[in-house]
Amino acid sequence: MTTLFITTKRRGSIETIETVYPYNSATYFSSHSMSFPNIKYASAASRPHTLNTSERENRVLGQRMDYDDGRKFRFCLAGGTSLVVGKLQEGKPVVTADYTNVVVDVLANVGATSVSVTPTVATAKDYYADGWMHVNKHAASEGGHVYRVKSNVLFAASSGKIITLYADDAIRAALAVSDEVGFDPNPYNGVVVATQDTLVQRVVGVACTAVTNAQYGWVQTGGMCAIAATNANLIVGNYASAVLTAAGRCAAADGDIDEHVGIALSVPDAAGEFAAVHLTLDR
Repeated sequence: MTTLFITTKRRGSIETIETVYPYNSATYFSSHSMSFPNIKYASAASRPHTLNTSERENRVLGQRMDYDDGRKFRFCLAGGTSLVVGKLQEGKPVVTADYTNVVVDVLANVGATSVSVTPTVATAKDYYADGWMHVNKHAASEGGHVYRVKSNVLFAASSGKIITLYADDAIRAALAVSDEVGFDPNPYNGVVVATQDTLVQRVVGVACTAVTNAQYGWVQTGGMCAIAATNANLIVGNYASAVLTAAGRCAAADGDIDEHVGIALSVPDAAGEFAAVHLTLDR
């Protein structure tokens, strides 16, 4: 027998369905330990996507929320400046000196939850919290593993800098001295308006409310949305993409150069007006 589990949460007049577990209860809960739902389900009428709060509560950065009308959202922290409604947002910048070839300087055995490395640049403490470490070079040909980072010390160009992993994502293939790893920040932990000229991360969504800098909220990733456009070159039914000529705007796709964000549903008359787009960042 399959049991449907629904948990609701009320704040004032707003009630949100927090999670739905379509699993057999005995089988699922005997073999899994979950402190948060994978996807939150909510009614569009309650408008939880307008959240702008200093309280993270039990939410996970990057966690998805689905509306009953087909729209999708991701939970994020605004970083640097407040988010601008209708603008494309990109994730926390990658650090080119950290994203590959960072040398392991102490053996990390299977089951270890800390890794000692020798970075080449200074990177802030906990810049990679809730982000990722991947093994890009392994002496025993066991590269390719990806681990979730809990915290990191302040990086500097010296040995012995410690990365701490989550206990449920411990080392699965021992790392030898001179193996190499790379680090990627959680893109939702410091979201900014997509930059002009060169993106510093992937596009993570569109702001639907003006989330204040250093506060938490949601960016839209799927379904009907309005996005600031660069010009009138969009074509209904064709891809809309992030463009590099203006911060946070979309335009017709330029082959595979720019990141596709959705399907255009309207064509604005001039730059700076908003186009209807079916977002496909989360399908």
